[in-house]
Amino acid sequence: MATKKLKDIAVFEKKAYELLSSRYVHLTDEKKWKLIGNYIDLVTQEVWRYWLSVSILGDLAFCRKSSIYNKSNQVRLEKGSKRRIYMDKWFNENCALYKIVEKGQGGKGIDKKLTLIQLTYDLTINGKSIDTLVAEINDIEKDLDIKNEEERQKLLSVLYGNNHQEYLNYENDKTIADTVLVNMVNLKRYIRNKIKQKKRLKDIGAELQKGMNKKIKEATRIYRTAELCDGELIQIINESEFGRKYYKSVNLQSVSKEVRLAALGSCIEYDFENSVYAWRMNKALGYGVGKAFDKTQYYLDNKNKVRKRVTELVFGKGKNNEERAENEKKIKQVFTAISFGAKGGVKNIYFTNANGALEKQAINTVLIEEEQRKRFYEDDFVNGFVKEQTAITKLIIENEEKELLKNSLLVKDNGKLERNKALSFMYQKAEREIMDACVSFIKKKDLLLLVHDAFYVSGRDISKTAMSNIKRTLRKHNKLIKIDRQVHTA
Repeated sequence: MATKKLKDIAVFEKKAYELLSSRYVHLTDEKKWKLIGNYIDLVTQEVWRYWLSVSILGDLAFCRKSSIYNKSNQVRLEKGSKRRIYMDKWFNENCALYKIVEKGQGGKGIDKKLTLIQLTYDLTINGKSIDTLVAEINDIEKDLDIKNEEERQKLLSVLYGNNHQEYLNYENDKTIADTVLVNMVNLKRYIRNKIKQKKRLKDIGAELQKGMNKKIKEATRIYRTAELCDGELIQIINESEFGRKYYKSVNLQSVSKEVRLAALGSCIEYDFENSVYAWRMNKALGYGVGKAFDKTQYYLDNKNKVRKRVTELVFGKGKNNEERAENEKKIKQVFTAISFGAKGGVKNIYFTNANGALEKQAINTVLIEEEQRKRFYEDDFVNGFVKEQTAITKLIIENEEKELLKNSLLVKDNGKLERNKALSFMYQKAEREIMDACVSFIKKKDLLLLVHDAFYVSGRDISKTAMSNIKRTLRKHNKLIKIDRQVHTA
């Protein structure tokens, strides 16, 4: 609910035009209106970009200040002058569309990095205010009210955010995106059930409520985007320098697995189990010392058993399935972070991040309570396991450092190797090489989605020949990697 009535955008346009006319007499009317329109579009796009990630309450919204102070739209101060100003900055300083409430400070969580602003004027899409349009998008029982192609594209610009232009470019260049058909019936059913579950489980705590809200928003965004594209989700490719294929904006890779499966419907998932620890252990064996790391081998052989025990040790048995699943997800996240050299400890230790803000060690942002971390780190298996990972990391760096230092991406300003970054680089390169080799045996029409160390195929299973080739490829690259098959039904 808006805290105050927002002024009509026409009031801003008149004010901005009068200010421009009095200050920059050399500008033509056409130029003035273009500058005003560009500024309105810039702020509107920025305000809408984060509507899914953080709450929008009436006239309050989040944005990146650096984006609103966009260094574009240069104009000369006076006719014939070489001095220029950035008009978006000029508008912000002379007749802004908003007021800054709280500047972003950096740190974990998108709402901490973003600047909170209060709108002064009503920024609309298709003639609808933020609150109205967000309500329409979230009400999946009704189809979106789209009158023409222009309105469709404006809504897609909300859903794709900063990557809408790349979505438009896909029409002429099919290589910039991968597509996947969304099971619209199944996804709508999932959203309905999740909303009912949220209402039913009122006492699950703020953290789990936040997690459920996130899943509902993710699923809704995918549903609406696919609805506007005849059931197809166009995922804009974002290749990492380290070798991984990511996607920008709306996609099925970066959402929770629960949402991903709801969108895919009936499918079969193939997952390379413990791939990062299998890679680390395989490297150690290659150096001739892998057999010394018995706890790492035990984890490879008994991953689920270890995670379940440690989850109950740290968090207890949990009140319900939702809480248990969320707790086990955190323990999985911690074990994965340890494999890439993430730090943590019983006590909170802070460091200064790139933005100059204080930040806790990575594992301590997952295991928030000190008592949780105490139970985790004082467990005999975990204690020994962490020591083994430190030793394996040291072993890998000692054997690979000379070659890694040749890659400028992995070297600090002082000429030293960024160890954690180097580990990620080596692993992700190996992961991509194995994945590309394995999926080459699958028919394109059957392959639905790649997610780093897993892939999904349509309800029909891959052929015995393809599976035989995949297993042979895994043995060739790393005998420790096991492939797990899971059938998911809509």
